Amino acid sequence: MKTFKYLSALLILLLISSYSFAQITSYPHSTTFASGFGDWNQSASDDFDWTQTTSGTPSSGTGPQSSNGADGTTGYIFTETSSPVSTSETARLYCTYDLTNKSAASVTFYYHIYAGSGYGPGTLRLAIYKGNSASGGTYHYPWTVTSSHNGWQQATIDLADYVGYSYVQLAFE
Repeated sequence: MKTFKYLSALLILLLISSYSFAQITSYPHSTTFASGFGDWNQSASDDFDWTQTTSGTPSSGTGPQSSNGADGTTGYIFTETSSPVSTSETARLYCTYDLTNKSAASVTFYYHIYAGSGYGPGTLRLAIYKGNSASGGTYHYPWTVTSSHNGWQQATIDLADYVGYSYVQLAFE
């Protein structure tokens, strides 16, 4: 079974107010995945990694049918969840923000989750950790998709519940 999860070439975090982040210094923050992962990091505590590409994926019948990312970009990241990866394993890619003293925030991204031949696409979700340090906060899962879509889809998530926290980590799993 070959199942892919793709995250588009365009990921944008929009913050409305003055910005002062330790990790991110230019806003709105965007990552195209055209030549790498940008400010996004592979998790060391997950089961396998995301892959960045500008030339298509190794299997046909799943995911984008070309090497193009969403919104006219040339790169994207993906996971292949076929053997030897099992259904209980997770790949995690994350980026951390400081939303202290922000009045509003949202994240917009494109995704392509498609599986042919009757196989399910698995689950793609956005996990958000909020706290004022790397420990002691809480995780939330404000967005999840489990149904197959043959084409790039856009999602925008309001981050109002995370405004005011100094350690907000967005993770795609």
